[in-house]
Amino acid sequence: MGGEKSAQCGMGISPAHLRPIPAVTLAASSAALLPYPPRKVRGKRLGRQPGQGPKSDRLAPKVLALVADGRSYRPIARELDLSKNTVLEIVKRNRATSTES
Repeated sequence: MGGEKSAQCGMGISPAHLRPIPAVTLAASSAALLPYPPRKVRGKRLGRQPGQGPKSDRLAPKVLALVADGRSYRPIARELDLSKNTVLEIVKRNRATSTES
């Protein structure tokens, strides 16, 4: 048993069973594992549209009002669905424009 070589490896699986899985099978099985159906985006315009300002420009007045009320950046970001750094940049921009005036 110690010096014998067998055609089986590990846990009784022969090397003949260790074939590579075709990529088509992998793609189909990975789509089945998604918790939501894959979206078809052909023809849809994703992201910001021409002429549409960034989300931070629309929310700047709300952010500045919440900062003026004494709220910290993280809760503001969570409430408005922004990054903490986006809130920070909005406040920085406002401070830069108020000191230039």
